[in-house]
Amino acid sequence: MWTFEITTGKLLDTAEVVRGIGYSGGDCGKRPDAVNNPLCEAVVDVGPIVEGRYTADYLKPSHSRLGQFAVHLAPDAATASKIAGYGRDPDSFYMHGDSVVFPGQRAASDGCVIMSLDIRQEFWRGIDHDLEVVASLDPSQNSVSGTGGN
Repeated sequence: MWTFEITTGKLLDTAEVVRGIGYSGGDCGKRPDAVNNPLCEAVVDVGPIVEGRYTADYLKPSHSRLGQFAVHLAPDAATASKIAGYGRDPDSFYMHGDSVVFPGQRAASDGCVIMSLDIRQEFWRGIDHDLEVVASLDPSQNSVSGTGGN
């Protein structure tokens, strides 16, 4: 299983090696305080991807808004329920690329995981398509649930 750490934007492979650093959340650049901020996970179109478990279930080679090589992240039942409880759409999460208009300005996510093309390709083309999203890899900081965030 791969791991995405919200607070740092690190994506770790199944051997727990950091493969890339990206970001999630921020209302496409309008709310920089929400980028990689697990306390915002309950805020629709602002917070980062919700903590939980996901499976990469299909690829959109080209998408009008998400760009090329957008990997859909389907939440498991418990995560989908949590997402829906926040009023967010459980079917709306992808791993896709950064803004081509504002590259490097963290302006492409309203909850999706943003990673470079090579990292998305590595994730999709690998055998394991499971992704666990955690607030922090430091267990003492993984207590976001129930905070009313994102």
